[in-house]
Amino acid sequence: MALLDFLAFALVATLLSLVMFFANDFLKNSQSATSVWQPWVTAIGVIAAAFFVVWQQHMIAKREAEQRSRKSVAARAVMPAALAEICQYAQKCGHILKDIYPRTADHCLLAGSFCIPEFPSDAIKVLRDCIEHADKPHIEPIAGCIKRLQVQNSRLTSLLGKPSETLIHIHQIDSALRDVIELHACCSDLFWYARFETEEPDMTIEQSIFNSATICNIDEHSFPSLFKYMRGIKLIN
Repeated sequence: MALLDFLAFALVATLLSLVMFFANDFLKNSQSATSVWQPWVTAIGVIAAAFFVVWQQHMIAKREAEQRSRKSVAARAVMPAALAEICQYAQKCGHILKDIYPRTADHCLLAGSFCIPEFPSDAIKVLRDCIEHADKPHIEPIAGCIKRLQVQNSRLTSLLGKPSETLIHIHQIDSALRDVIELHACCSDLFWYARFETEEPDMTIEQSIFNSATICNIDEHSFPSLFKYMRGIKLIN
């Protein structure tokens, strides 16, 4: 905008100077002045037209930027509720998995069918709107949250959708619980952005994982194989 203002000032100053010179020459010799200044008048007209086009494009870009900003604010305003919905979904999934977690063996039998928590499709729509209007640095984390949710739901549906009395190994449940914890952590890490906070919390991935595990009531004492598994894949130390 500063450059545009400078160009506008320079153009106006140039036009005023040329008008003064032309008026002075015209008073001295009108015929000569007209022939001499004709090319200059044409050139000035071309420059003025070009400047008008640039100014018009600038105003269009400014309006579009303002519209994007308003849409971004509107999308982020409902983002906390969407993230909270996904976090609650993750906690419900964790509760189901904890109930079938084998305590005395390395496998368990599925006893009957399970009611998998309702998939938070409305929350996905909100996050997609946020991606459409978000700044570039924030697009990937939001998209990553959607991807994790879809992968987690697909794996859990496949695991718990098996026929009754199917043998399930403890590692399969550990993997499903890990999906739940990572999904919860991924969403929790976006709350600062959704709440219009200016600085991202200074938290490591490991701290975020442990916080989400605590919120989901998943501790190392009750689920030792899960934490051993997460250490094995370097998710935590």
